[in-house]
Amino acid sequence: MKKIVFGLLFLGLVLSGCSTSPNSASTKENTVSSTSEYETKKLTSSDVHKIKVGDDLTQVYQTLGSPLRKWTNDFVYKELDNAITRDELIVSISKDAQGDYYKEHSELIEHGNSAKDIKKLEMLQYTYSTDSDDETMLIWVSPKTEQVVYYNQRTFLDKDGKSKDSSSTTTTTTTSSSEPQTASVAHSIGEAVPFTSENGNSINVTVQSVSKDYGDDFYKPEGLFYAKVDFLVENTGTTPFDASSSYLEFYDSSDIKSDLASRDYFSETIQPGKSAQGTAYFEVKNDGTTFEVFFADTSWKGSY
Repeated sequence: MKKIVFGLLFLGLVLSGCSTSPNSASTKENTVSSTSEYETKKLTSSDVHKIKVGDDLTQVYQTLGSPLRKWTNDFVYKELDNAITRDELIVSISKDAQGDYYKEHSELIEHGNSAKDIKKLEMLQYTYSTDSDDETMLIWVSPKTEQVVYYNQRTFLDKDGKSKDSSSTTTTTTTSSSEPQTASVAHSIGEAVPFTSENGNSINVTVQSVSKDYGDDFYKPEGLFYAKVDFLVENTGTTPFDASSSYLEFYDSSDIKSDLASRDYFSETIQPGKSAQGTAYFEVKNDGTTFEVFFADTSWKGSY
């Protein structure tokens, strides 16, 4: 059974928004001289789990060393949105309000939403190793207080903010009960994929079909067309599950993330043993025939 990488992410998560890449010419990354006195360290998951909200920059650098990259452009806020969505996913599937993992991510969501209002927010990017692969730790820092305001773990990003080719097959592993680790594997359209939470709740997710849609009299795409994604969520657990279109991410043939459109937004509570079908529309601005859809760290690849 595949474990959801709630704090990591992929599917992807994963990645920048659709309109600008992390290295957009209109936004620039500023380097910080304060990191020059710290060496780059080879980190493990136990190292990155030492970081908490409220830690100051000096603590971060002393613990983790110099970051792979410090981001100060729009990518900071786009990845913040992605990370909050991943934490919302774990809260939805856990449902155990007394569990430590549930409480941790509920609190993180509050911190993350508050961080959205901070101007010139900075994001530190670190790479750490698990038993199966390299992963990424992202740390958001307030430039005014120089303190950690949010953090999130996700699947690997390189220095340019790009993820690895998710078509490569890797091994699923869990290093401890509080830090599930899962590597990305691409699935075929129509294939059902099981997910479980740390407290045993479970769902099956199927991306049933993906097609181009050019809108109607009421909805017109802002880009070239909508990518219409039909999906099925089956609650195989013992508690209700809140499913939402926002849990899906869509990447076009240029590996650019597309924004979720408001058209036919899906948000339902699914009772145990029941299922629900939904449709998500994404604004696609780059022409091409291939795509990749993510739910958590798992993806489905296909072509129109």
